[in-house]
Amino acid sequence: RNSEFIASFTANLYRKNEFRGQQERTIMMHILVQLHPLPVGGVYGSSI
Repeated sequence: RNSEFIASFTANLYRKNEFRGQQERTIMMHILVQLHPLPVGGVYGSSI
């Protein structure tokens, strides 16, 4: 399903970018919010 793909996609993205700075993380967050209009807390809460 699409939402499951997005959840795993964001989780993988976060793991890959864990060594990066907070600024880049914030940029990634904004990009992801642009990609799908879901409540961010729900997606990241279940992914992390």
